[in-house]
Amino acid sequence: MKENITSILENCEAFKSLQLESQIKIELNNRDWECLRSPYFQDRESKKYREIDILARRYYITRINNIDWSFILKLIVESKSLSGYHIIFDGLETKWNNENNYNIWMGSDNYHQNIRLSSMLQKINLSDREKKGIIDFFDHRCFYEDMQTCHKYIPQPFQEINRYTTFRETKINTTKELDNSVLWKTFQSLQSSCKGCEDARWDFIEDELFLRLKEIVDNNKDLLSSLDDSVGSLATIHISLHKIAVVDANLWESQNGKIKELKYGRLVQSELSGGSMNWIDVVNCNHLKEYVDKISDHYQSFYDHLPVANMTKCFMR
Repeated sequence: MKENITSILENCEAFKSLQLESQIKIELNNRDWECLRSPYFQDRESKKYREIDILARRYYITRINNIDWSFILKLIVESKSLSGYHIIFDGLETKWNNENNYNIWMGSDNYHQNIRLSSMLQKINLSDREKKGIIDFFDHRCFYEDMQTCHKYIPQPFQEINRYTTFRETKINTTKELDNSVLWKTFQSLQSSCKGCEDARWDFIEDELFLRLKEIVDNNKDLLSSLDDSVGSLATIHISLHKIAVVDANLWESQNGKIKELKYGRLVQSELSGGSMNWIDVVNCNHLKEYVDKISDHYQSFYDHLPVANMTKCFMR
């Protein structure tokens, strides 16, 4: 009886999913990605905790305008066991629409009239002059001569991959509707994970900002004239997120009425305006090593060509 249970468990989808996660972690570790398995974040909408299957990262540092900057590149990976299923991609995009990774940094708040930072500063007893001075201080760190100070150091995502705007998830005799599709749910889950990482970063900024401002006030120093690198370092960390779904389903592409097997592809969510900022890479597990090698080489090549950029193997929030 015990042998039967063992055999059943070893062939169930749950065990296959765990094995797939282990495979992903091994391949990423082999290319010097530091991995966390099953970290959790709090969903901003439901306030419930959600899981990320694999969070991999590399950490680069450099100096820009005599100030230390940190660039954290993260892969957010979801693994899905879809044994017996086929995913057919269509709507091949022949031109690059400048997709970006999901970028998190303090300067992005500037594009939204500094809503997040202003909201933080409302929670502490500061004069309007001090609030404006703090916002101006961070804007000066994030922007130099009306441009992002760090724009040359933000990598574009891997581009040597076919891009598709639509898909079908099928088991030959049945086809799942979009709302029931595992891949579509994974697409949404990865976007939620990015937002969770962004919220966690802003929570950290708020805690650290309050602590550092309190130290200045407690030492009877003038607040604005005492803003220094200790405070400014909160603005000099840039996080770039690359979303990946690894599946054991067979991948196919449809072109000109013909079906061809696919190793990996990029599923792009086209907006009504024609834009396509939200996307994920979908990788068949049998071709995971090739994909990991290619994106690892892509990002490492980018940073190797930057001045004074060094990779540091450490994990920081």
